[in-house]
Amino acid sequence: LTCNNAYMDFGGKAPTEAIVAAGASGTYPAAEVASSYEAYNSADGVEDTNDWHLPGLGVLHVIYKCKAEIQEALEYFWYSDCKLKETSSQYWSSTVNAATEAFAMSIHTGIWQNKGKTDKLLVRAVCEEV
Repeated sequence: LTCNNAYMDFGGKAPTEAIVAAGASGTYPAAEVASSYEAYNSADGVEDTNDWHLPGLGVLHVIYKCKAEIQEALEYFWYSDCKLKETSSQYWSSTVNAATEAFAMSIHTGIWQNKGKTDKLLVRAVCEEV
């Protein structure tokens, strides 16, 4: 998969499901955590029916390019301490490069790399609708 093709990957749900299905429970925890995420639950009085998943590399690139606007929205709709993690650490994408590798990107530097699917990185769950 070339960089240009990877940046065109705006999907996420199906690839995340495929990553989870490819291993035994606990094999690829990033995909498992993202797909089981709930922004709120029945204890909050609302059921989260969104399909959360790992973002495609293209989506992570959009987050990187729009991080100031996203941060502003987080602070406006929630509270001023709600922040995107300010780190050069990389977040998992659902864009797979090989059976054992996927792309990861820092949403603060824009740097991306291939990583082993079992490497420990950050997870940013996303959904198509809220």
